Amino acid sequence: MSIQTRIHLLQVIIGLAIIAAASVAFFDLRTSLYYLNRTQLARQQLAATSQLAISANRYSEQIAELLLIGEPERPDFDSARMQVREAFRVLRETTIAEAASTIDPQDREPEELLRVDQMRALFGEIDRAVERVLLLDQIGQSDEAVSLFRSEIENRLDADFARLIETGLEDERQEVRQIEADLTRISEVLTIVTLVVAIALLCIVVIAGVLFARSLQRPIKALTDGALAIERGDFDHRIELRGRDELALLSMRFNHMARQLGLQRSMLVGQHEELERQVAERTEQLGEANRRLMATDQQRLSLLTDVSHELRTPLTALRGGAEVALRGASKPEAAYREALSTVVAQSADLSRLVEDFLFLARSEADEIGFDFRPVNLKDLVRKAVREAGILGRERNIRIEIDADTQDVSIRGDPRRLHQVFLIVLDNAVKYADPNTVVAVELRADGQTAALSFRDKGPGVAADDVEQVFERFFRGVNARDKWAGGAGLGLPIARWIVEKHGGTIELSSIVGEGTELLLHFPTSG
Repeated sequence: MSIQTRIHLLQVIIGLAIIAAASVAFFDLRTSLYYLNRTQLARQQLAATSQLAISANRYSEQIAELLLIGEPERPDFDSARMQVREAFRVLRETTIAEAASTIDPQDREPEELLRVDQMRALFGEIDRAVERVLLLDQIGQSDEAVSLFRSEIENRLDADFARLIETGLEDERQEVRQIEADLTRISEVLTIVTLVVAIALLCIVVIAGVLFARSLQRPIKALTDGALAIERGDFDHRIELRGRDELALLSMRFNHMARQLGLQRSMLVGQHEELERQVAERTEQLGEANRRLMATDQQRLSLLTDVSHELRTPLTALRGGAEVALRGASKPEAAYREALSTVVAQSADLSRLVEDFLFLARSEADEIGFDFRPVNLKDLVRKAVREAGILGRERNIRIEIDADTQDVSIRGDPRRLHQVFLIVLDNAVKYADPNTVVAVELRADGQTAALSFRDKGPGVAADDVEQVFERFFRGVNARDKWAGGAGLGLPIARWIVEKHGGTIELSSIVGEGTELLLHFPTSG
């Protein structure tokens, strides 16, 4: 038998036990409710009979008072009569309800209903006799009325009617006692039956569970022992197959796995050389990686060399100017002025170069602060153009601006933006041909401000365009056109523009010129 079948069988046993327990509980509840309802109806019938006796007694008293006192007692008499009739109605309905609720074949409710009808018929005769008594009293025959009252009413109420009521009360009391005794007896029986059934069902479920567990313990233990053997390295261990259930199939798979592991262990010995070969390959790869690291270190040294070279040139010029001024006898004032002018110019170049180095170092450490605020881009560009105009005077290079658009507001640092514009204009003037124009154009579309700088010069070679924003890079045409410069201006400009959320792009045509395009997000 498969494990799945055994599980289903256990589920069926548990389900049947639950159904049996629920059925017993339902039967107990129905039986208890039946007897409780019978007890309640019997008590209601007893109460209705007692109320009828009380109402009949009051009715008798009201008849006597009406005969003695007269019409003033008529309302109380009518009320007493209505109470008797209402008591009969309640008693009959209660008797019918009790009869409808019983399932006892020896039930006495039909006899009780017959007795109620007899009492009602007797009361009808008494009530008609009361009408005759009242009529005799009204026509002045009081003696005959009193005599009729005593013979037909008082005696019959005290005798026949009272006897029927007393019989009914005694029967109802007896019935209540009998029903309560039955309820007690049935409750005891149901309790015993429920306990017996519960114990029997519990035993069945426990026995089924034990049998199910025992059917699984042995194969599971065999599988556990096999796993421990494999863990110790005993790949020759095999599990004895029993039955055809899922655990037997699992044992077969386990034995197959043990065989495969044994084969794999044998293969591992043969793969040792392959592993050594792979280690050798990895060693070679690590060596290659080390060579790349050495190349990177060489690039670092080259960078330091470039920096040293850029610093050495102005320092050499400074030293040479000073030595010229100090060499030999006294010189004319013009010679000293020329030497000092050279020292000042080279000092300024050296100062700018050092400032660029410091700026780049601080930008990498993110130590440069920005004073962001609303800026009128058109005014800032016009100011930069005016200041840069002096740069091209020696070679008759003019800077013209086309900014007919309305004021363009962006959020930025005016000082840093001014630095960007001067860097771009300085490059444009530096590499433009003599007697040409550097065109500056500002346009805005509501969301973006575009600023264009175009010069007419040798341009940038196509292979150099992608590298112009790298540090210390200077293209071939740039080196031919202008010997000075460290190649730091455009990297600084790009870093500042990107900090403002903008972009910077360069396009060039060799022999025609270069265009640098800046984009900034507007602030409304």
